Amino acid sequence: MAISPAQERIDTAVRLGKPDRVPVAPMLDVFAARYAGVTQHDMLFNIKRADVAIDKVHRDMGPLDGFGMSNAGLARFVLAMAISAPVMPGVDGVDENALWQFVERTVMTPDEYPELTRDPKGFLMRKSLELNPASRNRTDYYLHRLRTDGGPARAMVRSLVAAQGRRAHGRRQPHPLPAGSDHHGTAVLH
Repeated sequence: MAISPAQERIDTAVRLGKPDRVPVAPMLDVFAARYAGVTQHDMLFNIKRADVAIDKVHRDMGPLDGFGMSNAGLARFVLAMAISAPVMPGVDGVDENALWQFVERTVMTPDEYPELTRDPKGFLMRKSLELNPASRNRTDYYLHRLRTDGGPARAMVRSLVAAQGRRAHGRRQPHPLPAGSDHHGTAVLH
């Protein structure tokens, strides 16, 4: 099976060869949103709007050789799973066209290292509860399941992690938070 010209171009550049032209494989999210008139909030929280923006760039700019991993639609996952919640556009008074970012802060101290090494998963879940209120419902549920039924809960957690991995690699999976909910898991109307 022959590889595409774009893949050959990228492979040649990676091998430090001389491709027919410089490969074009940008990270599109921020540019695509602005180019298509979609807010940064929608790029992160509304996968359909994000897809429209990215498709518009591909249509209008001609075929690209590739693009970096997109954050499109991943906001709820990041908000729920990050130990230290990032600042997100359109959330908690932040402008809807601001860029999202993690705010650097201390999330653990040296005296907590022994607890981390004794129970890494439990420690990280407890830290998530402490530092990221958006993770509270999910983390409480997982901790309860781990305490009460161990094996099946571990299998469920592995299954959710695998599903998120598939989403991150381009195969769409249902988002673990209910559709039509905001970053706190409460219903919103769009």
